[in-house]
Amino acid sequence: MAGWSIALSPDEVFENFELPPSPHLLIVAPEPDDENLTGATEHIHALEKMLTDADSTLKPVIVSTWQAFVKEVKRQPPDVLYYYGHGISDTHSTKLVFANEDNQYLDVPVVDLIPLLINKPPRLAYFNCCFGDTGGLLGVGKQLSRFIPALLTNRTAAIIPTAQAQALSFWQATLLDGIAPHQALAAQREQLAEWQLSVADIRWITPVLHRHYEQWSANPPQRFKGWQRDPHWRLRLDRINQFGRVFLDTEEMLRNGKPKVLAYLWYGLPNQGVEIFHQRLTIDLQEKLANTRLIERRPEWSAMFLEDNLDDNFEKMLAQAFEISNLDSVSAKIRELNRGSPASKTLIYVRHEPIIFNFTDETKFNPNYLTAYLEWWNHRFIAQLPPSCHALLGLSYQVEQPARFSTGLSKRGLDDVELSDTVFCLLDELEKISKKDLSEFIKKHNILLPANIKNDVIADILDNTQGDYLKVLDELQNIERKVLQKRTKQQTDGW
Repeated sequence: MAGWSIALSPDEVFENFELPPSPHLLIVAPEPDDENLTGATEHIHALEKMLTDADSTLKPVIVSTWQAFVKEVKRQPPDVLYYYGHGISDTHSTKLVFANEDNQYLDVPVVDLIPLLINKPPRLAYFNCCFGDTGGLLGVGKQLSRFIPALLTNRTAAIIPTAQAQALSFWQATLLDGIAPHQALAAQREQLAEWQLSVADIRWITPVLHRHYEQWSANPPQRFKGWQRDPHWRLRLDRINQFGRVFLDTEEMLRNGKPKVLAYLWYGLPNQGVEIFHQRLTIDLQEKLANTRLIERRPEWSAMFLEDNLDDNFEKMLAQAFEISNLDSVSAKIRELNRGSPASKTLIYVRHEPIIFNFTDETKFNPNYLTAYLEWWNHRFIAQLPPSCHALLGLSYQVEQPARFSTGLSKRGLDDVELSDTVFCLLDELEKISKKDLSEFIKKHNILLPANIKNDVIADILDNTQGDYLKVLDELQNIERKVLQKRTKQQTDGW
C-alpha cells in the first residue's frame, strides 16, 4: 500500500529496455465453446477501445486459437504479449487454455511457447490467468522470464472482475502513461477503492512480476492537441429513454428511501449494445449519484433452468456472485465492502450477464422462471439488505425477434407480477441507431469526421452498418482514426 515493488529476478546481468512507439501488441483471448466463460469479449473490447482512443495506431492484433497464435507470432513477433484466459497448473505441469480451429478446448503446455518466442521475445508480457505462477520450475514465470524482460502473471485464482480491472490499470500505466512495469504494479494497491475492493479482497489480487531489466523507458502516445473526449463516449450513443428512466428512478429511490429495490429488463437485437447498457449504468451511477457507494455484482446464469429446485439455484447463484458461502452473509459482506467509505447510502447493482435467447431452445429462457426469480428476490434477497442499502437489478436479453419476445413477455404476465418491495419495469427495445441519434452523438462527443462531407459520412455509416450499435461505433472509430492520422501528419509536416 506504500508503493513498494517486489520482483522475482533471475541471476543474470540486467539490461536497459525500451518500448518502441506504438508497440506491436498481440492479444490472445480464447473462449472455447466447451469451457467456462471469462468475459473475454467484453474485456478485450474495453482494452482495445482504451488503447485506440489514446493512440489510433495502437491497434492490437487479437487471436483466440493456438493455430492463429503460432501464425501471428511467426508473421510479426510482438513487442507486447497479453494472454487472457484459463490457466491450469500443479507441481507437474502448467498449461494455458487455447481454442482449436473448431473453437473447442485445447490446453497447451507453457514450454511449447518457448520455441515461438525465444528468438525475438516480447519486451513485456502479461499472462492473466489462474495459477500462472504456481507451477514452480514449470510455471509461466520460471519458463518465460529467462528471455522476456518484464513478465507478469497471477499466483492464485483470478476473480474475473478484479482480473479485468487489474489488467486495464496495468496497460493504461505501461502503454499509455509510460510507467515502468514494477511501478505500475506497485501503484495498483492504491486503486482498491476505485475497483470497489477492500483490503480483505487483496488476496485475489496476486500478480507476480518477473523482471530482468535495469532501466525501463517507453514512448507513450501523444494525443492530438485540443482533442478532448469523454472517456466513456462509446457507452453514450442514444438509449436516452431507457437510461433516463433507470437513472431518474434510481435517483428518486435513493432520495426518498423507497422502494427498496428497482428491477429492469431490457432487450435488443445482436449488436445493439445490450451489454454496453449495463456498462453505461455502472459508470454513470458511480459518477453522478451523490453520497452513494455503488457495489456491483455479476451473477452468472447457469443450467439451473433445467433443474427443479429453483430457489436453491437462485440462492447459490447470488451467494457465488457475492463470494460468500450462503445468502445469510450478504449483509456482512456489504458492510465489509463498505468499510472506509464516507458515503451514507449504498446501492447494490446486481448486473446479470445478458442471455442470448433462441426461440428454438427454451431451456435458456422461460418467463415463468423470471417471475419465480423476481418473487424469490423480493422475499429472500431483499431481506438480507441493511437498512440504508438499496438495490438495482438489471436483466437483459439479446434476441433475434424483439417484437415476438416482447409479446411473449406480455402474454405470460411478467409486466403484472406483484412484488411488495420491488418495482419491476420492462424497458423499450434497444432499437437501431437513426440518423438523428448519430448526428447528435457526433456533435456532443466531438467525434473527428471530415467536416466538408460529414453528412455523407453519416449516411455511409448507417448504410454500411444498418444501424447496429456496435458496428456504428466501430465504423466511427475507424473513420476517426484516419482523420487523426491525417491531422497528426499535417502537424508533423508543418513542424
